[in-house]
Amino acid sequence: MKTLLFACACALAVSGCGGPDKTSGGSATPSSSTPTLASLDPKSGVPEQWTLEEGGPTGFLYFANPQLKLSDTCRRPDGTLDCEAFRFLKGGVPVDLARRSLDGRASAGTLACVKMGNRLVHGKNAMGSEDGFCRFRDGSFTTTGAIEQYGIRVLE
Repeated sequence: MKTLLFACACALAVSGCGGPDKTSGGSATPSSSTPTLASLDPKSGVPEQWTLEEGGPTGFLYFANPQLKLSDTCRRPDGTLDCEAFRFLKGGVPVDLARRSLDGRASAGTLACVKMGNRLVHGKNAMGSEDGFCRFRDGSFTTTGAIEQYGIRVLE
């Protein structure tokens, strides 16, 4: 029985069933059912309104798959997505965070936002949900969760 359990544990470790590895290879790799951010259809973004502690009511686009919120200003008149937040998420250099800095006082996305020199902003929607947003230099926003998912690399 112990041999069978050991074999199953080894198979899981080799197959990567424990989730994406962010320890050395960069940000998480989306699953095959999740579109890459480069191929994200700008028309699939659903408008949302959030009230930010700085700036008041702000429009966002919510993309259900891959669970991403971006400023509605990222959608250009020609229908493409382009803003500093989106460019960073889809292909920017990941922010390196030391594992020891992930001590539970702040999320990895929050730490990365601040480390990049951006501003952390809290927001609330009409239903009372709260979220943390990272304000980039061009005024675009994304959630700290998106930064954690697509834009960090945890170092030993």
